[in-house]
Amino acid sequence: MRTIPGSVWHQIGPQPATALELDDTGITVNAIAPGPTEIELFRVNNPPGSDGERRYLSGVPMGRFGKPEEIAAGIEFFLSEEASFITGQTLFIDGGASIGKAAF
Repeated sequence: MRTIPGSVWHQIGPQPATALELDDTGITVNAIAPGPTEIELFRVNNPPGSDGERRYLSGVPMGRFGKPEEIAAGIEFFLSEEASFITGQTLFIDGGASIGKAAF
């Protein structure tokens, strides 16, 4: 499926439509949208003090990178019984980058 950059479909993906298709099956359809995350590969390309690090951090209102366990916690939540009434949603785990400042 082709998407148009900037369109709602491109920004949030297919999960709302898919969630509606599966609503009577008990299957929930959600997505995680992580921001810049402190992992080894990220650091290889963006070492501490680099221009890349500064560029990414300038777009994150919380002023730090996410941790893998923070992303995992969102996934774990969507897999839990507590999230059984949530479908068609995107959880942004990005330190606030999705709400405005992101330059990356």
